[in-house]
Amino acid sequence: MTNLRHIAALVLSAATLVACGDNGQTIITAPAPSAQILFFNEGLNAPGVNFYADTTKLTATLSSSGTVSTVGTGYGQIAAGGYYTGINPGQYNLTAHTSDSTNTIIGSVAQTIATGKAYSYYLSGPYDATAKKVADAWVVEDAIPATYDYTVGNVRFVNAIYNSTPGTVTLVNNDTTIKPTPAPVTLGSAVAYKTAGAFTKVPPGTYTVTVTGLGTGSVVGSIAVAGGHYYTLTAHGDMTVTSSKATNFPKVDVAQNR
Repeated sequence: MTNLRHIAALVLSAATLVACGDNGQTIITAPAPSAQILFFNEGLNAPGVNFYADTTKLTATLSSSGTVSTVGTGYGQIAAGGYYTGINPGQYNLTAHTSDSTNTIIGSVAQTIATGKAYSYYLSGPYDATAKKVADAWVVEDAIPATYDYTVGNVRFVNAIYNSTPGTVTLVNNDTTIKPTPAPVTLGSAVAYKTAGAFTKVPPGTYTVTVTGLGTGSVVGSIAVAGGHYYTLTAHGDMTVTSSKATNFPKVDVAQNR
């Protein structure tokens, strides 16, 4: 079954590497790119950004007037509305530029993009407002197969908390009517900062997410898993922040890869 989320992203960023120009419009001139990438802004206190491959802008945010907004992709957000952006195979310098008029590069990483592969780019760690840099930028491969098992979902964990220790995710099914009670699902071994765990098969359902080992206490969240779909749980924030009302309080967010 064809993945419509991926088709939408590929059509919107077709062929040349152009996903959006200065007016936010895409000119489709050739077949869609054969690779794709998600962009996450997890930089603590970082400004809104647009993402580039070399000098080509791949993401931007439209305003209500139809022009490009200066807001960009903010902290804790995924660019392009959570959809993959198409990109041709090759070697790139993938960068995050401030979305304001200064267009300052605050994060970059060199990355080889391979045909048919999917990737996730993370901007993470503290933002230095003086140097105008975020501590880290890194890429993980999204190993999604060409065929799917629709009886289960697949979930992985990415650790984007710069001051954490390796964390382990446990999923507990929220449906108390199931008898016997389903055993908790552990998503593999502990995952270190700037690392992605492997996708783990999870029965469809709604789950409470608990991440332990990141530091003092645990980080919690939730996820609804559907058969045949792939999801990424990303932990982001600052492990020294204890107020749940603070912007940088550790959280777990869900992205749908497929």
